[in-house]
This record gives sequence, C-alpha cells and structure tokens, in this order.
Amino acid sequence: MERVYEDVAERLIGDGFDVALLTTGGFEGDELKIPYKRVWTVQGGRPGRYSRTWWKQTRRADAPWLTWAPDVVLSVSIAGRRLSRAMPSLPILAQCHGTAWAEVRSSLATPSPRELAKVVLNLARIPREAMSYRQFTRIVAIGPGVEKQLIDFPLRIAKSKVVKIANGIDVEAFEYSAVAAAKFRNQHGIPAVARVGLFASRLHVQKGADVALDAFARISEGPLPFLLICGTGPAEEDLRRQARRLGVMNRVIFTGALDRKGMSAAMSAADVLVFPTRRREGLPLTILEARANGLPVVTVQNAGVPADLTRNVAMTSGTAEDIAMAWSRSPERQHRNALPVEYQALTALRKYSALVGSIALGEALDDVH
Repeated sequence: MERVYEDVAERLIGDGFDVALLTTGGFEGDELKIPYKRVWTVQGGRPGRYSRTWWKQTRRADAPWLTWAPDVVLSVSIAGRRLSRAMPSLPILAQCHGTAWAEVRSSLATPSPRELAKVVLNLARIPREAMSYRQFTRIVAIGPGVEKQLIDFPLRIAKSKVVKIANGIDVEAFEYSAVAAAKFRNQHGIPAVARVGLFASRLHVQKGADVALDAFARISEGPLPFLLICGTGPAEEDLRRQARRLGVMNRVIFTGALDRKGMSAAMSAADVLVFPTRRREGLPLTILEARANGLPVVTVQNAGVPADLTRNVAMTSGTAEDIAMAWSRSPERQHRNALPVEYQALTALRKYSALVGSIALGEALDDVH
C-alpha cells in the first residue's frame, strides 16, 4: 500500500502539485525517496499504526499540516477522518483497499483465539468507518470487490461517492527476463526443465501458503516440480515444518522478502503463480505483477479478480485437490506483458492526478471513472 502512495505522490509532483506528507513516527526523513514539500510526523504509538496520539493530534486546527492550507487530502483509508473535524470544508479523498467487514469475514475463515479477538475489534470499527467515509469527498476503491464492500451492507456508502481506480503495476519493472530467469534458477539449484510454482505474499495463515504446499505435494505429472515461497511472516516456521512433513522440503525454496527487482526475477523463473488466499482480498498486487510478467495464475474467487482479468487465471474452490488440478493444467507461461492497460501504473496514476485536480478545483468528476 505504501508503494502505491509513493507512486501517486511522485506522479502528482511531476504534474506540478506541491505534495506534503503527514505520517506516523518511526523512520528518518532521509529514508524518503519522494521530494515532498513538507514532512510531518506524529510521534507516539507504534510506527505505521494509528494510535490515540494520532487521532488526538490530527484533529488540532492549529496543527502545521492544516495551517499549510492544503487544497485536498489523500487519506490512507480513514486516517484523515479527524482532519475533517478540525477543518470541515477540507476536501478529503480516501483510498480504500478493504473494509473492517471484509476483515471480519477473513478472520472467521481462519478462526483462532487471536482472529476471534480481531473480529470483535473490527466489528467495533464498522460504525466509525461508515461515518468517516460518508463525510469524505470521494473514496477510491482499488478494485470491483472493494467497490462492492463499500456500497453493500454494512457500510452502504452512496455509489456516487465511490470512484474505482484499480491498482496499477509498473509493467516495465515486472517485465519477463530470460537472463534473470536463468540466473535465479541457477542460484537456487533449479533445473532448467523443472516446472516452477510461485507463491508470493505475507506468510500468514489467511494467505493460504499452506494450501499451496499441500497442492504442491499432490503434483506428480510432468517434469519434477519446484515451489518458490516468497515473503516473510508469522507462519514461516509452520510452513517449513509442513514441507518437511510432506517430504518436499528439498524442492521448496523460501526466498524471504524480495524487492521489486528480486520479485520480477523470481516471477521470470516461475511457470505459474499459485495464490489460494483465504482473505477477502481487494485486488492483490501479486496477481497483477504475475500477469505483467506473463505468468498464468491459479487462485480462488475471494481473491477479488475482476472479470476482465480472468484470461489465463484459473478460479478454484480453494481445496488442495482443486489447486493441484488447476496447477497441473495451467497453460504455458507467456514471455511478455499480459496485463490489461486498465491495471497498469500509467493508467492508474493518470486517473489519480485527474481526480485530485478535479477535487482541488471543485470540478465535476465524471472524466476520472
């Protein structure tokens, strides 16, 4: 999500906007790669989390970020809700990647004491979320699944407030590279003839890497398969134990976290993306990145894949048996960008720039849909 905001900020600056950043503490200003006009941090609480201090400080009418007099605020979800209390006339544009109700449903799909506690917390968030979104000028839904979450029960946000701008991928950053593919396979001891599956996400039970492993253990046809598991998270040790128990650890490679270049190389080395998430996803970037790299995808209905993105994307019930079958039958990968232009970065950033400009000038918004 942070990467999306950085791309938007960079585009707005390039289009002549003065862009400032208000964020939580926990980082050094020189870590930022974007030339913001101003940077303010609200200290106190956990970095990257909205604490009581955040909500208290952001409602101050005399705060420097409000005396700077912005024409429009781009808010991560409802992070800017107290700004509207301090300055009711301030236009606020929120970007929504998912809702508290979707989090409730995701937690119920993977019940545990921790997840059930999160159900209670997220149920309590729903009224605050609904009130905030109704006060904002516009809400950007990053995919049709999120748009539906916003306008359906329990939020019921007016459809006229919601603007759909799909997550956009820098297709050049994820372009297939035969050189990178060969180098990656050589570094990890993967034979050139091996068929390689790829799972890329945070290693959490909700993301379904365990299902990908179970499906992988069922594949026996064709060249000896390998599985790349890219990412880190609390489920990593459980996944390693599972791979050993299934007897496939010698063909499962845990890469850890990868930057854009590393992920592009891993995707170039793979033959299919396997993403059996249990979450109610908005529009996963990993699926867009895979299609930009030419990979076919095996996933599930709740991944939130739009209808116009289903070419070479196999939808399954999410069981290991169905995943394994779709995996075995997946088509040959393409060696070129297969991502529709609607989901490419240039399209998304152009729409954001037009939307921010229209709101700042109080113009009609029809042309950004």
